[in-house]
Amino acid sequence: MSYLEHVWIIEAPQPSFVLDRVLVRISIAADMTLLRMLSVTYCAKRSHKALYPREPSCVKDLNGIEANATKSVVTDMMQDAAQSLLQLVGAKGYRLDHIAGRATVDSRPFQIFEGSNDILYQQISEAVLKLMRQAKETNLLQFLRGYDLTARASDYLKGLLDFEVDLKIPQRKLVNLGKALGRIVTMEMVLKLGDRGFRSDLIANGLSMLQHEVTGLLSTYQAESRILAVNDYERDGSWLALVTR
Repeated sequence: MSYLEHVWIIEAPQPSFVLDRVLVRISIAADMTLLRMLSVTYCAKRSHKALYPREPSCVKDLNGIEANATKSVVTDMMQDAAQSLLQLVGAKGYRLDHIAGRATVDSRPFQIFEGSNDILYQQISEAVLKLMRQAKETNLLQFLRGYDLTARASDYLKGLLDFEVDLKIPQRKLVNLGKALGRIVTMEMVLKLGDRGFRSDLIANGLSMLQHEVTGLLSTYQAESRILAVNDYERDGSWLALVTR
């Protein structure tokens, strides 16, 4: 029985939860469908490069952006889908023999080994900013339109990407920007999969979901952060003293 088939046989204990559970099922289905699409694309690309290592297209991604984006985005989606399933089934998911608990535990290491995802997202940002400096370009949309890994996908996000990038940004912002860039690279892969004849409705759903994620990530990236480290926070910083009065 497949991952999704396990999801669909779960019965809602109360009628009032039916809608919420259906929405969660749809979310999991979307995650897993896009995950499978990306896996097919990535495997095909790896196989092609193994068979034709001298082909010029094999050396376009010298900065590792494509590999980092694939690994980080796909493994984050694995964990998100597993967490959604665990929320759906509730306490039963913590049983050792239940797929929800196993999926949550087994998918987590993939976000860490071969480079933790936050570090990979930072590396994606650093690589793109390096290329932008070399091209003497500060507008993100203009750069991504001319970059092979994002040329078509960037047109789906014109309004979001049309801003000037500070080429010297803090690490926290690098991670947020890298998450968005990773998903834009992923959108390009999905578009190329559609060119090969994959189902158009699934391609459209995948692009829509990725656009939604990029919108949220870029909003976080562009938001002004006024959070500062507080020294000597232990002095008058205990909420327990207020509760026990």
